[in-house]
Amino acid sequence: MTTRMLVTLSAALEAATGVALIADLDLVADVLLGVGITGGGIVVGPVGGFALISLGLSCWPRGSDAGVQAMWALLAYNLLAALYLGYLRIGRSFVN
Repeated sequence: MTTRMLVTLSAALEAATGVALIADLDLVADVLLGVGITGGGIVVGPVGGFALISLGLSCWPRGSDAGVQAMWALLAYNLLAALYLGYLRIGRSFVN
């Protein structure tokens, strides 16, 4: 897999996740954490969706350059998000 393909796939995945957070926050929360969203999460969730769409758009490859910086930014975000969500899912260290 080329760097360009990896960056394009990752950027598309981020943008799609952002759209999903905006469209159906409860479904995304249930899939990722196994809980529904209440309180402030209902307001903050779509803001996270906006951020993911922005990340996907800013890292989208332009021209012939895939951008190594974009690849590292997407990798760092995905790794940190996966570790944190895994910790929350397994450790149940959040208040429902």
